[in-house]
Amino acid sequence: MTTEPIKKKRRVSQRGCRQKGVAGERELAALLDGATIRGRTLTARRVPNVGAMAGGGWGGDVLMGERCAHCLAGSGPGPGVTLGGLCTVCDGRGLVNEERVEVKRRAGGRGFALLERWIADSYALALRTDRIVWPDGTVKQRGEWLIVMRLKDFAEKSE
Repeated sequence: MTTEPIKKKRRVSQRGCRQKGVAGERELAALLDGATIRGRTLTARRVPNVGAMAGGGWGGDVLMGERCAHCLAGSGPGPGVTLGGLCTVCDGRGLVNEERVEVKRRAGGRGFALLERWIADSYALALRTDRIVWPDGTVKQRGEWLIVMRLKDFAEKSE
């Protein structure tokens, strides 16, 4: 009777995964900060500890939007600024037209390599699932259309 050696599963450090994710979030925020989309200059910042705040209204890893003109002017009360200094336009967040961006990275492009092959000679890639089965077993017919595009096509960086 021959016994095969037991193969140990390679354990991936959660700390390493978290650090890789944070690095990706910082990289994207830096690339989007100062970029121009349809004539709008963006500002972007990483949302710290977003995983710990799930369900608290903080979705997405990076917030991007336009800087609030009222906060930039910011020399005391004026249009949109209260006496307490809190901007009524952006609620003191400093961003207007704020959008959330979810950031994902994969080792070796696992799962993303096929997307990159599909978009190789195209401006954008449009995806839609025909049927989605959620973890709780419910089935949703037809997913939403998703657009995948390169960052350089999505936003121009101002030099």
